[in-house]
Order: sequence, then C-alpha cells, then structure tokens
Amino acid sequence: MIKSIFVVDSTQNVIAERHFFGVIDRSILTRFFETAHRGEPVIELGANYVIPISVKDVQFIAITDEESSPMMVITFLHRISGLARLYFDDVTAKVLKDNFITVYQLIDEICDGGHPMNTEPNVISTLVDPTSRSAAKSATEEIHDKKLPTECMTAIPWRGGGITHSRNNVYFDIVENVDAVIDSSGVSSSASVRGHIDMKCNLSGTPDLLLEFSDPSALSDCCLHPCVRLKRFEEQKVVSFIPPDGVSRLLSYRSARMSAAIPFYTTPTVMWNGKNKSGRLKLSCGTRGGYEASGVTIRIPMGEGINIGTVDVNTGKTAVDIKARVLEWKVGSVSSDLKPELKVIIENEEGEGKPKQLPVASVRFSCVQKRSLSGLHIRKLTLSREKYKFFKGVKYIIRAGKFEVRF
Repeated sequence: MIKSIFVVDSTQNVIAERHFFGVIDRSILTRFFETAHRGEPVIELGANYVIPISVKDVQFIAITDEESSPMMVITFLHRISGLARLYFDDVTAKVLKDNFITVYQLIDEICDGGHPMNTEPNVISTLVDPTSRSAAKSATEEIHDKKLPTECMTAIPWRGGGITHSRNNVYFDIVENVDAVIDSSGVSSSASVRGHIDMKCNLSGTPDLLLEFSDPSALSDCCLHPCVRLKRFEEQKVVSFIPPDGVSRLLSYRSARMSAAIPFYTTPTVMWNGKNKSGRLKLSCGTRGGYEASGVTIRIPMGEGINIGTVDVNTGKTAVDIKARVLEWKVGSVSSDLKPELKVIIENEEGEGKPKQLPVASVRFSCVQKRSLSGLHIRKLTLSREKYKFFKGVKYIIRAGKFEVRF
C-alpha cells in the first residue's frame, strides 16, 4: 500500500504530489536527496520506505511505511511514466509542469486509497480526456458530458464493447534488446536478450486470439499482460487472449540463448609504440547479413589519466567533453556497404607506456531484420468468436541494451 506519490524534477522541485493516508511532509524528500543511497531500489528513512524511479530529468517517488512488494511499486511508477508518455509524447519536467492537471487526474484514476487500480491505457483514456480541453470544463459540464466507460461494465476491463474497424488487422513487434560484452578481438564474450512483444490491435467485436510460437523454449522469466490466460500459457506455452484495442505490450521475456549472430559488430584496436606517452585508439563497426542499423551512437569514457587528442572519422559527427574525458561518436545509419571508422590520438598523462586501464565503449543501435536473436518466431495466429478475415503483420527489431566494447 502506497502512502504518498511525489513527482520531482532534477532541481528537487515538486511537480505533483498525492497523499492517500495523511500528509507526508516534503522534508522527507530533502532527507532522501541528502542520503547517499547509490541507486538502491528501496531506501529506508526512519519509519518510511522510499521507492524511486528516474525518467530523464524527472523522478517518480513512492512512499510507504509498511511491507509492500517493491516490484509492484516500481512497476506501478513505470505505469505512471508510461501513461504520461502516451498522453504527452515525452516525459520531461517541462512537459509535466505544463500538463500538471492531467498528471493529477491520471494518478487519481489509477490509484485508489494507495492501492494500484486499473492502469490499462485504453480504459484510462476514456476516464481522463487526453486533450487539454477537459481541464477547462466546468464541474457542471463534466457531470453532463461524462459517461461511464463500457470497459468498467464488463468482465474484460481492457476491452470495451461495440468496437468496430473498417479494416481488421493486428501487428506484432518482437523487440529484443541485446546485452553483450565485446572483447578486444571483436568477439562477443557474453550475450543475452531482454525482449518484449508489442501489439497494435485493430479488430472489431470481441475476438479471441491464439498465438503460437515455433520454439517457445526461447521464452523465460516472462511477464504477461493481464489479458493472457496464465494457466494455458504455463501448460502449453501458447498465448491465448482477448486483446486490448489499440497499442499494448503483450509480454516481456528474457533469453540466454542466441540462435543468430548479432547483426552489428565492432572491431576495437589500441596501438602503442613502446614507452611513448601517446598512442592511437581505433574503432570500426558494421552490420552483418545485409541489414541496416540506424541510430548508431558510440560513447567512449576515457577515464582518469587519459587525454583526448586529434579525432578523425570517415562518417558521422563527434563531440568531445574534455573535462569529463568523454568522446561521443554519432554515426547515424550503417549498412553493409559502409564501414565507419574512428581514429583517436590519446595521451597517458600518468607516465610512459600503455595506460593500465583502457576505456570501455557503450554502443546504441537499432536494426530491423527477418528473425529474432533468441530464435522466437510467431508460427501461427488463430482468431475465434468473430467471423471475418484479418491481416497479421510481424516485425523483428534488434536493439542494443547494455552493449559494451572493451579495448
């Protein structure tokens, strides 16, 4: 049970707050920010427990004084953040301040007496008008205009009645974030996948879907949408559900198995001539299988004792933060025809010879391909309870998660 929720910006100013059992003084936030909690998910402050999450320059903070499931609270805070992103397209302090009335309305609708209630976007969008026009209405207008959503009157809270579409289609995005460590020879020393299946459903009526996979053993540590029938999933490894209308996340999963090569590769090199104080760092990258990677960005924190000298690239743009000793290379799009290359002169200010600790680069990229890394593949989608033809689309997206390259 949650006692209070605070939304705070990067300067520790409160954007919104809601209290469910008495008012908790804002001084608890001062104590929280003064405490060196080092990113712990739960911080104990006297008789209270503080559970924060960070999204860009905003922190969503929940306060409780009794035993609660931390993961439930963290997931709930992420639901608030997700709804804010759905309503405002972005989650920043400025955006939330400009729409603080809607922020209060969202918190009031999804949390009742400190207990998380319905957080389905399809239902919330009928309770809280996404347009700012609703905030300007008078109380009388609200009483006459407001209608009880049909989702609240059915046994299927994520889907209302009377839904019709001129074209019936459903799209699935299988998105896999690959966490990998690439060693100095360009070989992956460890790799795993964190994935999820996003769905956009435009089906009329109340369809019942059955989603079957070619190799469901790729799924582990699954987190399912409430619409998925849990018992059938556990016994048969199929996803049977009545889908929410619109966009939703059907399930998320982990996989330690890699059935295909990572479509993006890097080749790091450090060259040092004898006991010289300066050397050269070289990094090249590319794609495999004829695919194209977009949004490629490589960030290299040099660390203490290494100065950044001349930077040379054959494509993209670079930015150097001399004080922080960080080099960022915005490559952009990379195809199999292009081999981007970075060359940097670095200097060891601690003495002659190669530095004891070489930099570790972090990489971001996104790649659309014909199959997933884990081997998860949608084999069949069956529709029942409704009699019409529909179109099914599937897309596989590979993204960099915690993707590190060691020199």
